[in-house]
Amino acid sequence: MLEKKGIVFAAIFNETPKQLNTWKEVKNWKSFEGFLWLHLDMTDEASQEWLQQESGLGEFSTTLLLSNDTRPRIVTLKQSLIITLRGINFNPGSDPEDMVVLHMFVSENKIITLRDQKIKAIEEIILDIDNGCSFGNTSEFLIDLTSRMVGKMGDIISETEEHVDLLEGRVIDETNRSLRIDISDVRRKVIMLRRYLLPQRDVFSHLLIEKVSWINDVERNHLRATAEITAKYIDDLDSIRDRAALVQEELSNILSDHMNKMMYQLSIVATIFLPLSLLTGLLGINVAGIPGSNNEIAFWIVCGILVILSIAEYWFFRSKRK
Repeated sequence: MLEKKGIVFAAIFNETPKQLNTWKEVKNWKSFEGFLWLHLDMTDEASQEWLQQESGLGEFSTTLLLSNDTRPRIVTLKQSLIITLRGINFNPGSDPEDMVVLHMFVSENKIITLRDQKIKAIEEIILDIDNGCSFGNTSEFLIDLTSRMVGKMGDIISETEEHVDLLEGRVIDETNRSLRIDISDVRRKVIMLRRYLLPQRDVFSHLLIEKVSWINDVERNHLRATAEITAKYIDDLDSIRDRAALVQEELSNILSDHMNKMMYQLSIVATIFLPLSLLTGLLGINVAGIPGSNNEIAFWIVCGILVILSIAEYWFFRSKRK
């Protein structure tokens, strides 16, 4: 019911979280009650209308939050941050590399998050809150959310690395079409993940140096750890990309060797049969004076000559091969 109104989840955090169930409760929130987290469906008209008319964020902030630009970024507005992050897509029927987007407005007493698809990290936080988990301030919430989103990427990257390990073994034993498709899929997945992780690493790096008073030094250290993990994942993706490229190159070399061997064999067959075809072609022309045309054993003589010529060519090529 709530999601149809645009609100996916809303709560006030003080000593214990207090969940809000209607837009009226959201509008009646006061900062002294604790910080507010409002998670919205950005595709819903009610969410868009509230952001534009009643959120008090201003036109610039609202435009950024509702933007179709999904590239990770961070924008500082005095003591507030507008952040766009990408996360692994765990929705049914979706590929993990088709990453979901999360837009965030974060200030000292308010967090607004917007999504167009379900985000597993957010779903886990909501479940923890339902089980009694709480957050002391907005920076603590930000640290937890970003670490969860980055942590989800580690599992996918590990699976991709294991997949490349299997491909490296298969390339020795197989050269079929499915192997080539698997290698291409791995390279496509790495390209998609790396495309969004690179700017996301820059977002975390900028987050460390933003001059906002509500993030203290301890919390910056936690954010630094998240940034370092993101950088490590990018290094892992670079390694996987290079290994996949080497596997694909090795597969191409194997296929090229097979093709060369086949062409070599076909060339030998063609070379052996070329003089035989020439000889039989000459004897088959329909003109007078063909040698042996009146000889009863001429056919068998020609067959013997062809056999002897074939054996001579075979031994000639065999001696050249040595």
